[in-house]
Amino acid sequence: MIEFGLALVFLFFLLAFVFLVRSDHQRYFGVVFMIRSHYGIKVIDSLSRFYPGFWKFIADLSVLLSFGGLGGYYLSSHRESRDNLYKSILVLGLLSCVPVYFIKGGLYSFAAFLASFAAYMILSRFKNPFIDFIGASCLFSAFSSVFLSAFSSLRLDGFFASVFLGVFGLPSILIYGLFSHGLNILSAESNMPGVSPMVPTSRDGNVGVGFPGYDLFIPWWHALLALFVTLVVHEGAHGVLVRVAKVKLKSTGILSLFSIPVGAFVEPDEEGLNRKSSVSRMRVFSMGSFANIATGLVGVVLILSLALASRTIMSSNGFRVVGHISGLGAEENLPDGTVIYSFNGVSASDVEAYKNATLGVKPGERVLLNTSAGLLDVVLKQNPEDVSRGYIGVYLVEDISIKPEYAGFVSIGLLQYLFEALGWVIFFNINIGLVNLLPVVPFDGGRMFKEFAETLRLSELNVNRVLYAVLGLTSVLLLVNMLPLFGIVADYIISRL
Repeated sequence: MIEFGLALVFLFFLLAFVFLVRSDHQRYFGVVFMIRSHYGIKVIDSLSRFYPGFWKFIADLSVLLSFGGLGGYYLSSHRESRDNLYKSILVLGLLSCVPVYFIKGGLYSFAAFLASFAAYMILSRFKNPFIDFIGASCLFSAFSSVFLSAFSSLRLDGFFASVFLGVFGLPSILIYGLFSHGLNILSAESNMPGVSPMVPTSRDGNVGVGFPGYDLFIPWWHALLALFVTLVVHEGAHGVLVRVAKVKLKSTGILSLFSIPVGAFVEPDEEGLNRKSSVSRMRVFSMGSFANIATGLVGVVLILSLALASRTIMSSNGFRVVGHISGLGAEENLPDGTVIYSFNGVSASDVEAYKNATLGVKPGERVLLNTSAGLLDVVLKQNPEDVSRGYIGVYLVEDISIKPEYAGFVSIGLLQYLFEALGWVIFFNINIGLVNLLPVVPFDGGRMFKEFAETLRLSELNVNRVLYAVLGLTSVLLLVNMLPLFGIVADYIISRL
């Protein structure tokens, strides 16, 4: 059945490819198509007319967030963006206030940020790009350390990570990750690829996409929705800044490899865009990735809000058995699907109640469980992680249901779909946004880096040398991180022979 479904999908894309070949769409290398349209241009025009100064500020903020201290140097070097640099610094200060009371170590990082900010406000009066580079690097490093504190205390490696982020911005996250994982691959400490292509696959009767070397599976409807949101947000943001710069938008469309959509585009009047200032071009290039990352963060807020709201419309019935620890014999009394309502007469209605009910139990102790299969008398085993504690020997998940008063409006299936859909929208937007910031052509980060290099008044030859050097370094990192894929492909071919 799965093979039949995949065959139908293949036939559909094959027929679509034949249609594209016979159409008049622009082709490259015989298999890449630019499918142009004018859909969305009126919407983009309307958005661009809504307070253009706001869009310019957001774009300049995205330059600072994208390239840290380097972005600060660039903004300071151009009079039309210098004021937005100082406003962006204030925004970073406000954002860093948010986690201070919720993150261990956040108060110290915030104090460092305030000290750096005070010093920077004094030195910024000189309006010197080099001073602004140093100041923006320090401020962005302190800002980064606030959020790094959410994951661990700021050890020496955390300090260097925040400094690296401060100087080079968000692309340093990917470059550092590729470098460290590449070393693990070369030293045989890891056989997992650092990068992996998205390919069609199937799992448990469902057709979707996956990533070779990773245990990730995205059902096709979630993948299409997440990809659609990612592309619309990315290209729409580019289009808005094109129109803010008063450059004509010629078309919008989809970029297709064979008949598989692999991207979207907005097509500005390139000659008109090239005649604009460097700042106008930089704003256009920076907004796509920023919009993706911002969409991902909005998705996180929506998931947290949905999780809080769902607690008010759902009730917990107890804990359902979903697996067993082999050798402990629990499967005889507690088969999969059994719901535990109470433990020795103490309610197990939620996680906290279950912890209280099982506190202090010892191995060999007999306990009475009230379950969906009736009252069960169970002898506890040794906990594998703590031999002094008793253990039932099962894996449990909270068994929840919709409260009767809400049952007509929402269902568990709908909530699960929303959580999964938002999760994949976040996954696509954050990852694609970060990858697009890599300082290599044809990514947006490559175009931004070129504008930055030209701001340094380098000759065109030296600019190209810098771009080629960065491209070469990034290509080597990507190739090293792809090495495990060759083994995965070879194993797949051998298994099919």
